[in-house]
Amino acid sequence: MNTLQERILEIADYGLLDNISGINNIAEELLAGLNNGSIRPAEPDGKGGWKVIPGLKQGILLLFKYGTLKDMSINNSFRYFDKNFNTFKKFFRLEDNVR
Repeated sequence: MNTLQERILEIADYGLLDNISGINNIAEELLAGLNNGSIRPAEPDGKGGWKVIPGLKQGILLLFKYGTLKDMSINNSFRYFDKNFNTFKKFFRLEDNVR
């Protein structure tokens, strides 16, 4: 089985073709990993900086490319639209270690 990064790069290189479920599966796995901290799109480079992981960065960009807009407005005074792939928790707990 291909790794998440390999599947992301395959879709990035060849497009979705007729298989929209491919991006949905990747989106679900990528967002779950980002939420729980098991996936990080960058890692320390050992020199005090950070190194981007290209496959994961591409995955995040694909989410924006293939996501559709959703109305997330609070009320008529505060209109807000965002991509519908956003499944991050609205409220984090201290034990989630998210700042």
